[in-house]
This record gives sequence, structure tokens and C-alpha cells, in this order.
Amino acid sequence: MSAARAHTGDRFDTLRQRAEAALDRIEAASRLEEAGDVRVLMHELSIYQVELEMQNEELRHAQQELEAARRLSDALLATSPTGIMLVDANGVILRTNKATSMLLGLERTHLEGQRFGVFLDPDSLFEFQELLAVALEGGPARPRELRLRRLGGLRFHARMDCSALDLQDLQAAAVPQAVCTFQDISDTVALREALRSENQSLDHQLRRRAQELEEINRRLVELLDQYEAARQQAEAAQRAKTSFLRNMSHELRTPLHGLMSLTEILLATVREPQDRELVDMARAGVAGLVELFQDLLDLAAMEADALEMLPADVAPELVLDAVCQSMAPVARAKGLRLDWAVDPTGNGSLACIRTDAVRLKQALLALLGNAVKFTPPGAGAVVCASCRQAADGLVFVIEDTGPGIPSPQLGQVCGLFVQGDDSLTRAHGGLGAGLSMACRLVGLLGGTLTLDNRPEGGLRATVRLPAAPCCGETPR
Repeated sequence: MSAARAHTGDRFDTLRQRAEAALDRIEAASRLEEAGDVRVLMHELSIYQVELEMQNEELRHAQQELEAARRLSDALLATSPTGIMLVDANGVILRTNKATSMLLGLERTHLEGQRFGVFLDPDSLFEFQELLAVALEGGPARPRELRLRRLGGLRFHARMDCSALDLQDLQAAAVPQAVCTFQDISDTVALREALRSENQSLDHQLRRRAQELEEINRRLVELLDQYEAARQQAEAAQRAKTSFLRNMSHELRTPLHGLMSLTEILLATVREPQDRELVDMARAGVAGLVELFQDLLDLAAMEADALEMLPADVAPELVLDAVCQSMAPVARAKGLRLDWAVDPTGNGSLACIRTDAVRLKQALLALLGNAVKFTPPGAGAVVCASCRQAADGLVFVIEDTGPGIPSPQLGQVCGLFVQGDDSLTRAHGGLGAGLSMACRLVGLLGGTLTLDNRPEGGLRATVRLPAAPCCGETPR
């Protein structure tokens, strides 16, 4: 706009110069008239008149353009959603737009001439004065967030920016002025405050959760310490129990061996059949006690992880036959039928395996003895033992027609001194160590032991041993 005004001023200067030249020519014409050259002068004046009319037309066009630019500027100011003010160095409002009137709640006629500071909170007045001063000095004025008051005292937050207005082309002695723009950011500030409050709440919750986690960790450490102490106590008790069993077994086994020797000597000297039967019963009882204490020693060794395994080439059929032959007299004495078979499916001879024959016999004897012990005598009372080849190794199966084990107790009978039914302890006696020892021995041999109740009644024990090639020794 300042360039257009400068251009207009230059045109007026040119017109003045031309008008002065025209007057000079008129005066010259009066002199020429005396000389008789009036026709030439009149032609010159006609040319000048046309030039003036053309210049007047240009001036009218320039004035129309300026008016259109002014109307466009006023329309932009009126329709802008941003408050726009022209203020002087003292903050007096010189001109405003419609948005400023709406934001401050006063008509433009009441705003112009007012100090803008009356619409500011006291804590925002200094910031506005500083912003205005920096802008008028031509420095980089950083936008500020101010608190303003509408008519009626309603406060709102606004973001304000100011920039100096260059008036040197319009006035020789221009008063410093600045254009200030501002927008209502109350919603943004409210959202920011809500986010800040939410962040504070989340931070508080996180600190509380952290404290709760610290408390949980502290309690967990205490529980772990208690568990470790209990574990150490349990291990100490287990070691004491194992030591007691081992010591007692040794202490009792020595006199029992003496009794065993005495019964054998007595059996060799007694001639009467009735007396020999009594001595034989005594010898069998002592032998049973010796085996029981041997089992206790083995259990103690297993508890202490000190049971020695001696692998050798083993013939499965010899092991099964030896176990069943040793248990057959006990089964007959109880009125039970004991059957055993090797490879009952008829798929051929069994392959030799490499394992500890003594521990395998001990495990099978415990399972077979358990079956004989808990199978009641009577018609149809049968205990069966079998051995067969499998794709992944060797399988021993021992079945009986006894009461079986209640399903809830099936997973517990491998515990030491545990029986499937506590009432059976009173009916049959014993320590309940047979199945526990069998489970542990089979595990030491690298196999698995599974127990399940047969649909027709009774218990089935299945021992699976992995295939292990022999070394060419004589099978035991």
C-alpha cells in the first residue's frame, strides 16, 4: 500500500510540472500571438488537455484499486477468527477487528482508545508490556500465554503475538505502533491441565504400585527365607531319619544274622517233623526280617544318593524266573496261584539288556511281594508276572486280583512309608516301603513305573526299561 501511495505522489509531481509548463506556453502564446503564430499554440494546448484527461483517468483507476484493497483488508480483519489490534507504545488500542470485540465482550467503538492492560490479569500485564516493548524494538518477540478478562469479569487464556508496524512511508513523524494478535486457548489450557492432573494421578498410582511391589517383594523374600529354612530343616530331618534307619538296620541286622545262623544249625540237628516245621518257620521269619532291614538300608542309601549301581549283561527271562521262584512258596502258603511267562505274545526270544540285575530283581520282588501280600486268598485269586520285548526296550508287567488302590492315592503310593489305604497297614502290616523302593529303583535303572487299576479288579504294575545293548558278557 505504501508503494502505491508513493507512485501516486510521483504522478502528482509530474502533473504539476506539466501544468507549469502549460502556463509557460500560454504566456509564450500571448507573445507569439503578437508574432502571428496563435495556431501552433492552440494545437499544443489541445495536446496538453488530452494528456491531462488521460492522467485523470489513471488517477481514478488507482483510487478504485486502493479502495478495493482497503475493502479487502477490512473484510479480512472482520472475518478473521483471530483477535487483531493496532496498539501504540503505551498499549492503547487504536484499531481492532470484530474477533477482538467478541473475545473481549465490548463493541469496537468502546475498545478503541482503551488501554489493553485493563483487560489483563495483574500477573499477565508485565508479560504483555515486555512483549510489546520487544516487538517495537524490532527484536524477536516470543508469543506469550496471558490471562484476559471479558466484560463481566469472565477470565480466559489467550496466546498473544506482537510485531512492529512500519509507518515511515505514511507519516514523517510516525508514532510507534504494533499489530497484536491473540486467540482464546482456554480449551487447550484446560486439556493441558487435565493431562497434567491425569499424569499426576498416574504418577501417584505408579508410586503406590511400586510401594506395593516393594512390599510384595519384601514378603516374598521373607517367604523364600522361611522356605529355605524349612527346606534346610526338612533336609536335616531327612538326613537324620536316613542315618537312623541305616544305623538301626546295621544294629539289628547283626543279631538277626546270628539268629539266622542258629536256626540253620538247629534245623540241621532237629529230627522231629513238627519241630523242624517250627524251626523252619522261625528261620523264614528271621530271613524276612533280614530282607526288610536290607530294604531299609537300600532306602537309606537311595535317600542319601549313595546306592551303587553295577550294570552288567542281563537275561530278562532269568531275572523274572528267579524272582517268581523265590516268591512262589509265599504265594502257595497263602493259597494264591502265581503264574509267570516270558514274551506272552509269542514274538520270539527276549534280547539281552545291560542293567543292574540285583537292583532289577529287588524292584520286581518288591512289586511281586506287594501283589502277593495284598491279594486275598480264595477261588480265582491269581498273581501274574510277564516280560515282553517292546520297540523302545523291555516291559515287565505284574497283575493281581486284589483290591487295587483308590484313584486319588495312585499318585502318592511311591512316597516312602505310604500305602494306598491306611487301613491295609493294620490288616496286612508292613512299612509301606515296597512301592516306594520299587519306584526309586526303577528310576535309578533309567526306566519308568506306572500303576493303574485293572477294569476287572486288582492292580497292574508296568515297568519299562530302555533298550541297552549288551557287551558280550555271560547274562545273569
